[in-house]
Amino acid sequence: MTAGLAILRNLSWPLRKKRSIGEAGVNQKVERKKYSLSVKERKSSKIKNDSGSLGNLEIVAPSTSDVEFKYNWPVERFVKQVKACKGNGITSNTFKINVNGISTTWKLSLQFWVDGQGSRLANPAVLCLNLVGCRVATGQDVTVKYKFGIYNQNSKEFEMGSANKASIMLEEMDKLQSIGYKNIAISDKHLDSGGDIMFSVRLSIIHKEEEPHSLSSDLSSLINDQKSADCILQAGDKTWQVHSNILAARSPVFAKQLSELDENNINRKISTTSETSVSLVQANIGNNIVSRVVDKEDTHDNEHKVPRKESTQKLVITDLPSDTVEELLRYIYTDNSTHVDTYSHTLLAASDQYQLPGLKLHCEKHLAENLSPLNVAEILLLSDDFKCEALKKTALAYCKENHSYIMKDSGWKKIEEENPSLFSEAISTVAPDICDKHQDCIEKGGNRYNTEVERKQKERKKSLLKKFS
Repeated sequence: MTAGLAILRNLSWPLRKKRSIGEAGVNQKVERKKYSLSVKERKSSKIKNDSGSLGNLEIVAPSTSDVEFKYNWPVERFVKQVKACKGNGITSNTFKINVNGISTTWKLSLQFWVDGQGSRLANPAVLCLNLVGCRVATGQDVTVKYKFGIYNQNSKEFEMGSANKASIMLEEMDKLQSIGYKNIAISDKHLDSGGDIMFSVRLSIIHKEEEPHSLSSDLSSLINDQKSADCILQAGDKTWQVHSNILAARSPVFAKQLSELDENNINRKISTTSETSVSLVQANIGNNIVSRVVDKEDTHDNEHKVPRKESTQKLVITDLPSDTVEELLRYIYTDNSTHVDTYSHTLLAASDQYQLPGLKLHCEKHLAENLSPLNVAEILLLSDDFKCEALKKTALAYCKENHSYIMKDSGWKKIEEENPSLFSEAISTVAPDICDKHQDCIEKGGNRYNTEVERKQKERKKSLLKKFS
C-alpha cells in the first residue's frame, strides 16, 4: 500500500532562485477552421538541427480535427549540452509550415533555471515554442494550438502534456516571437543509453472565417428577438427572450418542461380589465420554476393600439450559473460553443442535464485535450459522474502514463472518500497488483497507509509462525 500511495505524489526540484522567463502570448480564444491541404494524410520530412541531430516534421490530418503538425527534436548528449551551452540555451533548427497561403517558420528552444550559486539546472528544462518568421499577403488573426511532449524510453511513447492556445496576428515578420513554454520534468526514463533526449511539439494553426449569412449566425440573431420570442429564460440576474419551439426541438428536457406547463393549465386566459395589468402564475417542474406571465389588455377603444401578446412563458433555471446557461443557449441556437474552454466543467453538467449529446461530446473532447497532473482527479470524477466513458478511459490512461507527476491532493482525497471504487480503479490502472482491498480500508475508517502496514505485519507474523511450526 505504501507503493500505492506513492503513485500519487509530488515531485520537488532543487530550485531556489528562479530566473523569470517571459511569454509573448496574448488572450486565448478558441477559433477553428479546417484547412485544405494538398498533402497525404501523413507526410514527414527530416530536418537537421544545430547540434547535428535530425529533427522530424510530420503533417497529421485526423478526420475529426484541424490539421496538426508534429515536430520531433532529438537533443544529443543532453546533460553535456546543458553544461556547455551559453546563456541563450539550446535551440533546434527551424522548420516551416505552409498552409492556405501562409508560410510560417518555427523553432524550439530550451532554457534552464539557475540555482542560488548561478549554476544551470538540467531539471526541469523549459521547452519553448517560437515563431521566427512569417510570409502572408495580408495580416490574419489566428489561434495557435500547441502541446509539448518528451519521449519515454521505457514505454517507447511520447508523454504529451495538455493543449494550450494562443491568439496571434500573423503578418510579414522576421523577428522571434515567443508563443508558449512549459516546464518539462526529466528523469532517467527519458534518457537513452547515449544520454540523448527526444522532445516533441504538436501544433495547429486555426483560422476561422465568419460567414455573413450562415444558418448559425441567422439563428443566433433570434436570441432576444422581441417580435418572435414567446418564452423568457432566466438564470440568476440574467434573462433571455427565446423560442419555446427551438428549445423543445433541441432538448427533450426543455420539451418535457414546456409540455408539463401546458398540461398544468398554466396557459389560460385571464379576463381583461379597464387597465393593463400583469398576472404571474408559477409551477414547479423538476428543479426549475416555470411561469406564465399573462397580460391583461386595456379595454379602452384605441384603433391605433398595437395588440400585445396574450402570454409569455417563463422558465427559471436555478441550478446552473447564468454564464453557463448563456453558453448553453448559444449552443442550442447555433450548434456551436465558442467558450467551451472557459465553461467546460459546468457545460458538461448542463449538456448532460438537458440531454445535448453534441455539446457533451465537445466538452469531453476539450477536457481530454487539456488533462494535466493538477486537474486529472477532477476530470476523472466528472467523467464518472456524468457517464463519459471515453473521457474516463482517457483520464485513466493519463494517470498510468504520468503517475510520476501526479500529487495526491484534495481532488484525489475527495474521490477516495466519495467514490472509493473509482479511486481503486485509478490505482489498479496504474499498478494492478498494489491494492485490491480499498473498500475494506474505507469501511474501517482508518488511515489507508496504517491499515496496510498492519495487514502486512499480520501476514509476516503468519508466515513466521508457519515457518517455525
